Amino acid sequence: MERSRLLEERLRTLWDTPRGRITVLTGARQVGKTTLVRMAYPDIPLLRFDALAERMAYQALTPADWISRFPVAILDEVQKSPEIFDTLKSCFDQAPQVRYLLLGSSQIQLLHGARETLAGRAALLRLHAFTLPELMDAKTPVPATPFQSILTDPGQIEAVLDAELDPVRTLSVREAASRRWWDHLVRWGGMPALIAPDMDDTDRMDWLRDYQELYLQRDLADLARLSDLEPFARAQKISALRSGEPIQYAALGAAAGVAAATAKRYLQYLELSFQIVLLQPWFRNAEKRLSKSPKLHFLDNGIRRGILRRTGDPDGHELETAVVSEAIKQGTLTRTGVEYNHLRTSDGREVDLLLELDRGYVALEAKLAERVTDSDARHLRDLAEILDKPLLGAVVVSSDPRVRRLAPGAKGEPIWALPAWRLFG
Repeated sequence: MERSRLLEERLRTLWDTPRGRITVLTGARQVGKTTLVRMAYPDIPLLRFDALAERMAYQALTPADWISRFPVAILDEVQKSPEIFDTLKSCFDQAPQVRYLLLGSSQIQLLHGARETLAGRAALLRLHAFTLPELMDAKTPVPATPFQSILTDPGQIEAVLDAELDPVRTLSVREAASRRWWDHLVRWGGMPALIAPDMDDTDRMDWLRDYQELYLQRDLADLARLSDLEPFARAQKISALRSGEPIQYAALGAAAGVAAATAKRYLQYLELSFQIVLLQPWFRNAEKRLSKSPKLHFLDNGIRRGILRRTGDPDGHELETAVVSEAIKQGTLTRTGVEYNHLRTSDGREVDLLLELDRGYVALEAKLAERVTDSDARHLRDLAEILDKPLLGAVVVSSDPRVRRLAPGAKGEPIWALPAWRLFG
């Protein structure tokens, strides 16, 4: 089922600039990269490198052939022909009119080719699985969410979130759609294949199981050159169980039966292939942010639940992972340069997601609670005292359908309680 993609306008803008003459569109398998470029550029030649005969034919072309025959083209699965990167580099240097858009399902190899050969010549764009507003809107312009509005104009955070206090908003058609699709996002993630109208929950779990098997076989066995997938599969499953928790590589390695360095390398593979994000801890001293344990989150709850073969109602870790994932996906599209951290102090204070902007911080705390109280914001209250820039606002994100202000911090820092589907929808 086709959906408008928030990245499409940015792709069009970039590819029309000198910096975007060679654009590499990256992202996890099956997030809709080819669908996006075909919707954006239906009249531009799509050259596929899947089959050996096609690869050999394209490899036989000289740079002069490419410049005359394919000055503008989309190259799909281009990582299967590593030699072509040198040809594209030559075309780029010889002819200012050439313009290429590179796609590939094997992200590790695609990025390796682009960085090794096309460094300084290629622009990178990342496509994630569907965001909540993309799931809600089919073939229509997707409006900015309250979360995106906060990032793009943080000085207006009070106006943006106070507007959500209007009780009439709970009666809108959009409210019902956002709530329904948020439930889908937490349970099944945002992979495009899983929204097909003829799919039931059994079909979705089967698809997720197959996705993992194909990912392990193709991406890791072939590209990361793992001769034995069993230790990696164990590490991946343990990582899924620990999503939302700080990661200790030694403990992960011990549980998976591998060395700590190997466990760290496995997580790097998962991060490079856009399966997980390692959320660094916040410290006043920026150098220390790289010296403490990161917090692991899967970028798609459906993928995580598929690894664990998990059905049923989401738990607190899954809600937190969904909140972090959606914030990262939507934040990436705003191009605001936001930095994502988690915060954990020696006295036990924890903040699930601390967003650092030029003007200050926005803090998010995910709660599974159906009824949020002032005590649920206790880790957000007076947070400004330990930060090095102003706390612009804080939000308890939950399943409570009520929108309201909670008791502020000592310096009057505003704190809101919002259902996740209202913040991100």
